[in-house]
Amino acid sequence: MYREQIMPYHLPETAPYDSSWEDREWQMLKSWYSGEMLQMQEAVERACDELDYEGSWMYDEYPDRDRMEREQRNIQERLEQRQWDMETTEDMEAADRRPGRPKKIGDLLRVLWFNEVHRRRCRRRKCRDW
Repeated sequence: MYREQIMPYHLPETAPYDSSWEDREWQMLKSWYSGEMLQMQEAVERACDELDYEGSWMYDEYPDRDRMEREQRNIQERLEQRQWDMETTEDMEAADRRPGRPKKIGDLLRVLWFNEVHRRRCRRRKCRDW
């Protein structure tokens, strides 16, 4: 079969890694979060921003599990303190009546924290390769 254009046998080199589309997609998905979940995600992102520096333990080859869980508890305490300042006593009494709420919030926060750390580690690895 005859072709006008010559097709190369190798793929051309790609452009350097660009995360702008990833960031736009992440912002869109976050906009669908409920109010409380959005506050939790923003607190996790702030904590990651504080740890996002060269040589941070967050980017170790094998992050320390105890340190990860300690940071998650620190985020949870900051969130609880902020909610304590914002809520009235009636809201707090209603929250106390909900069974299993603190444990589920802690578990959800742990998932958000581990996911954000994983996302940043992958993004840094991709950027570093270029």
